[in-house]
Amino acid sequence: MLTAFLLFMLLFSWLALFVILSAFIGFILTRVPFVPTTAADVEFIVKKLGIKDNAVFYDLGSGDGRVAFLVEELSGAKVVGYELTWWTHLLAKIKKVFRRSKARFYNQNFFKHGWQEADYVYGYLYPPLMSRIEEKFLADCRPGSIAIIRDFPFPNLKPQDVYFMPKKHEIYIYRKV
Repeated sequence: MLTAFLLFMLLFSWLALFVILSAFIGFILTRVPFVPTTAADVEFIVKKLGIKDNAVFYDLGSGDGRVAFLVEELSGAKVVGYELTWWTHLLAKIKKVFRRSKARFYNQNFFKHGWQEADYVYGYLYPPLMSRIEEKFLADCRPGSIAIIRDFPFPNLKPQDVYFMPKKHEIYIYRKV
């Protein structure tokens, strides 16, 4: 009995260390902590923008996959998530199996991939990254693609729409022309 308890505590300690270390390294690499988006905000985005099943939706900093899974569930869109933090990426991959989701998740830097396939690009990231994301959106996405940016707008582009959500959140919509 004592051996089983000690083994459990050892496994729990390793798991806790993995999560803490992964979150720390992810923050060092990106300067962005894990902050989830509410389901109500995702539902609003899908309905307001009319995201359909033939769309491709990129989630930049997809965390545990909650935005990706909800967009897929509500619209049927093909979803691609990029996340650098190991523990949230692993959690998304596990949830994908249980949900029988078709979403694709990559534990990779989204700046190192092309965004040509994306109809929608979603990001809830911090100001230091927004100019690079704006440049990548303009360089890679095709005309008509939409960037959905939460709370921290692009520094140069004027948004097509701004939605003020409960709890003082803002959603900025940009359409590439």
